[in-house]
Amino acid sequence: MLFVTWDGAAQNYMESLFLPILQRAQAGGDFEFDVLQWTWASEAQVVSTGQAAARAGIGYTRLPVFRWGGGAFAAATMSAGAALLARRIRRESIDVVLPRSTLPAGMALLARRLGARARFVFDADGLPIDERVEAGLLQEGSLPCRVLRAVEGAAVRRADAVVVRTERAREVLSKRSSLPGGSLGKFHVIPNGKDTERYSPGNEAERAAARRELGIPIDCPLVAYVGSVGPQYLPEASIRLFSEIVRRRPDARLLALTGQEMQVQALADKFDLAPSVTAMRVPPGRVPDLLRAADVGLALRRPSLSQLGVSPIKVGEYLLCGVPLVATRGVGDLDDQINPGSGLVMESVDLPALEAAADYVLGEFLPRREEFRRSCRANGLRYFSLDECARSLCVALGAEECHA
Repeated sequence: MLFVTWDGAAQNYMESLFLPILQRAQAGGDFEFDVLQWTWASEAQVVSTGQAAARAGIGYTRLPVFRWGGGAFAAATMSAGAALLARRIRRESIDVVLPRSTLPAGMALLARRLGARARFVFDADGLPIDERVEAGLLQEGSLPCRVLRAVEGAAVRRADAVVVRTERAREVLSKRSSLPGGSLGKFHVIPNGKDTERYSPGNEAERAAARRELGIPIDCPLVAYVGSVGPQYLPEASIRLFSEIVRRRPDARLLALTGQEMQVQALADKFDLAPSVTAMRVPPGRVPDLLRAADVGLALRRPSLSQLGVSPIKVGEYLLCGVPLVATRGVGDLDDQINPGSGLVMESVDLPALEAAADYVLGEFLPRREEFRRSCRANGLRYFSLDECARSLCVALGAEECHA
């Protein structure tokens, strides 16, 4: 099995997300995985990823990306990548090639034209072209956009199987690619799962120890935020929601586990909340230790077409750690996955909605904390179990059975 991916410098998904699921699928489906990663990440990050792959028993090859030359260079890179893939598929008798997202899928399609024969499983990974259009990085209707959409459509139509993160993405891609109704069976919905043993509610002593480490009183409301800070995550709405909680409970604290500490502190200063906010970068392995001590998690996100294909990683982390969350409607499958026992889905983020959410957090989540802890954990196991994700991937890859 050859997993092919193209990742930016700020992304650490290989270590935190993909290697764990590939490792489980490898163990459960009698597979042997290799990873081929094009990236412009730092040398230190590449070394770290390589070490993580070695620990997982997965082969790893990194190819550098030189970001210049625009669309012509991207086309040349895709052609060169296709030739490399074709040689490797033939030389190593690769049975399945699993490209993640559009550019690697283009390489795999071209490799087929070069005579490389392997089962082709396309990991669409959401709706990345739409994300780039919405972010202003790609103009709808431009030549690069048309080429990328053509590659996406061809990959969906020609793949033996297609992996998506959400049911909504399956609907969008099947209609966009003009697939006949009977072809929906080639889609496999695999959300972003996490290790259910590592991400767990823990016990009262462990949660108390985490709060002592953070210098946070055991009885104050603790709000958690995990992940990147950017416009699509509605950071101002998140901090306004926290300010409404503080207005009702002045002892409330916000713990932001992020690599963008400065942006969080700037927002805290803007809303005069600096003494109540702790922002810190921690290794991935430390996230569940601290997260399980929280009373509520924030998962606000701007709804849009591209967000229909998103399975927010933090949602699975919150739920598996027994933390109820506040989210926004219209993101991935969250409208169906978050029930009244595990969180609150907001219709909007205007001030009345934020005030109502603050009342709900303090009036429902806190008084019934243990009840919500159990319910969240059960919901997390239902939708975001790494073992279930690995089993679904095994099926997509063609395994007759999987023991993940």
